[in-house]
Amino acid sequence: MGWHDRDLEQVYNELDADETGLSREEAEKNVLRTHTTAETIRRIHEIDINEEDLPKKFFTLGRNFRNETVDRHHLAEFYQTDGIVVGEDLSFKNLKGYISEFFKQMGYE
Repeated sequence: MGWHDRDLEQVYNELDADETGLSREEAEKNVLRTHTTAETIRRIHEIDINEEDLPKKFFTLGRNFRNETVDRHHLAEFYQTDGIVVGEDLSFKNLKGYISEFFKQMGYE
């Protein structure tokens, strides 16, 4: 059984709070996310290529935060887009088509 098969309660109970310095209250706090890649990975994990109709397409648009010095070129907040397409016999031409369609749907021509 991998770490992704266990629930948070089970993982937390295995931690040594004295060793990590992480209290239960601290572990349950919300945090600002620094990227949307975790959502993409969750989606990939859900795909069973033996049972599902392919290709499967997932696109994520998410708000992210970084500890940045704010100036006229950088903000601490930004939006990130991730996309994944899983299937057989896909090519760069397919990728180009998916990206073009994605931006068309977002209002860019």
